[in-house]
Amino acid sequence: MSVFGPLLPSLTVERAAKATLQLWMRDYLGEVCDQDGLPRGFLQAPLSYPIASQIGRAEDKIPVVGIHVPGMTQDPYRHSDGVFWTKWRLEIGATVSANTQENTDRMAKLYGAAIWGCLMQNPDMGGRVEHTTWLTEDYGLLPAAASKDRSLAFALLTFEVELRDSRSSYGGPITPTTPPPETDVPVDYGNWPTVESVDVGVEAVTQGEHVPVLDPEDP
Repeated sequence: MSVFGPLLPSLTVERAAKATLQLWMRDYLGEVCDQDGLPRGFLQAPLSYPIASQIGRAEDKIPVVGIHVPGMTQDPYRHSDGVFWTKWRLEIGATVSANTQENTDRMAKLYGAAIWGCLMQNPDMGGRVEHTTWLTEDYGLLPAAASKDRSLAFALLTFEVELRDSRSSYGGPITPTTPPPETDVPVDYGNWPTVESVDVGVEAVTQGEHVPVLDPEDP
């Protein structure tokens, strides 16, 4: 870690969750299928795991599991060594599709169970975070996208993720690595008119003829 210390806790949580889901989701989908009486490979693994800044049209990539950290769940705690301990709200949402609303709702709940297993049975996310707590879990159909052949449903699980080394108030360099650039201050010439033309007078002088030099102080 550099002299600045960690500065990106919210991105750290998002990326830790994404790495954990990518690593474990296939195993947990197989297990929830087995527990529900379906073939172990019945459910397809998510086609993508976009974080909040990458989420586009979910229905184009179904099944998809989106990841978002909207903020902290409580005020940060500043330890005596200047390091902040923080707790972040982590939202994991799955969008799925099946041939009927009943099957779509069932599939959403299976995906939700798999997401829960991935994060709650790996609460440190491979050592990337301190701990993960389960907060809420919601499901619903998306009737606006429904058709007589297929429908969409979502699962939304919310967690609280703790980081012990989020940021440090004692970090940072003493001086900048490069001095600030000098700013050129334009000269104010006032309201003088702009020169449009110049007349130059030329006088012929015979070679050897004395040419008087005018004293600039002579009126």
